Order: sequence, then structure tokens, then C-alpha cells
Amino acid sequence: MENNRFNFFIGFDADLKKSEAEGKRYIRGYASTPNEDRQGESLVQKGLDISDFVNYGYLNFDHDQSKLLGYPTKNTHIDDVGLWVEGVLLKGVPLADEIWDFAVALQKSNAPRRLGFSIEGKVLERRGNTILKAKIYNCA
Repeated sequence: MENNRFNFFIGFDADLKKSEAEGKRYIRGYASTPNEDRQGESLVQKGLDISDFVNYGYLNFDHDQSKLLGYPTKNTHIDDVGLWVEGVLLKGVPLADEIWDFAVALQKSNAPRRLGFSIEGKVLERRGNTILKAKIYNCA
């Protein structure tokens, strides 16, 4: 992994109530917290700049920019827990359709696993394994 790039993974939920009410497919959950990830890195949440992500970014599959699935909503924000992402998976995009169906099936069956978010961006300041400042561009 390059020293100026990073990815963090955390599970998300399909927001079935809101999706049914508004006719869109909403997914939501924390995409980042200050907890250490599997690679032994942690992110200072207040050091994240999410403006490009919220205004211009996308949800993609496995950090592949050729596999766009949807976009974050303006409800995406940083709070006391971490980076909360609400996004919409677009209907008619075959891979987004598959992901939505699978996420809903996992949720409805009370499976012990969930699909998840993995943020991506550029490190602006780092101290050891702690990313102090970063620009977030997209979320896988």
C-alpha cells in the first residue's frame, strides 16, 4: 500500500423503510471510526475532509472507478462516532442491483455478516500508523 493512500472497511445496512417510502435504494452506516483497522491504521475523524466526496464523489465496487454504483447523499457527515455515510444505489445498474438484493437478503435473514463501506482518499498528514488529516474522494 502506498504511504499516501488508504482504505478502511466497516459494515453498512440497507435502509428498507426510507427506501420503500422514497422509491430509492438507501444504504447507510459508519464508513470510518477512530478504531484501528485490519491493516493496523487509524483515522482521526475530525481530520477528514469529505467535501469532495459529498459533492462530487461516488459509491463504487471494490475501489474500481469503472464500476460506479451510486452516490452519497447530503446526509453524509462526521459526528462524534465517525464518518456516517448515507448513499443511494442506482436502479438499473446490474452490479448495484445485485449488491442491493444481497444486502437486503443478509439483513432480512439476520445473517452474522454485512456488506460494508471502505473509504478511499489521500493522506494529507500522518504520524506513524495514525492518519491525522485526509481528503476522502469515494467510498467502495
